[in-house]
Amino acid sequence: QGDGDSAYITFELRSEANVVSVGFHSRTMGSSAQIYFYQVEVGDFVTDCRLPDANRSYTCIVGDRIGSRVKFQAIRTSGGNVGASDISINGCLSDEIITRPSAPPSPPPTYVLPPTYVPTVSCDRDEKAVITSRCTVDSDCLVKVRSHLPFCPETGLPLCSCYASSSRDPFDECEGQDGDLCREVKCANSCENLKAVCYQPNESSFPRCEVQYSSDSELNSIAEYQQVYDETLPVAN
Repeated sequence: QGDGDSAYITFELRSEANVVSVGFHSRTMGSSAQIYFYQVEVGDFVTDCRLPDANRSYTCIVGDRIGSRVKFQAIRTSGGNVGASDISINGCLSDEIITRPSAPPSPPPTYVLPPTYVPTVSCDRDEKAVITSRCTVDSDCLVKVRSHLPFCPETGLPLCSCYASSSRDPFDECEGQDGDLCREVKCANSCENLKAVCYQPNESSFPRCEVQYSSDSELNSIAEYQQVYDETLPVAN
């Protein structure tokens, strides 16, 4: 229903289901009717997905989400009579009572978009650099929620996720892609109960900022750090 960025479609399943992923193949009419970003809503869970092109269907992982209603909402399009060539909802239906997860549902992000947006670039989704935040002491480090994401991200850090940044070597969330190629969202505080510390894994590596649980428990051990990058990958920033 609807056109352009206001278009959406809703599927009512015959019973509750564990939905793990969806597939979406955007239609296109050349200069119009193509979807670049969309939101998928499963029950109370909402996440956003990207479509690099209209050549084939792309899978978007939503985790193990429970619901009987799945909604697809266009976010960024080239306008006009947008639609899908193919949509798939992947998971399993169940007629039994399903125990819902104890974690609270993720709030939907609020997008601040430019008036018009028609990407003219292509992205290589297979090459993902990682963030490194150098430090010398704990006070150099801080936790941040990623609220900006470029159209062609070079890092694998998801939007609205918590990461460790450095006041000495801050991470550019737009990754140099300013203007229409970098979108901004309002996120929930995913850094709650987390803190950033300066940590050196071994003598041959440099100290870097990492995310750690802030509660006074055994979760404070080095083994429970939430890793923000892998030294075997190329490094951005």
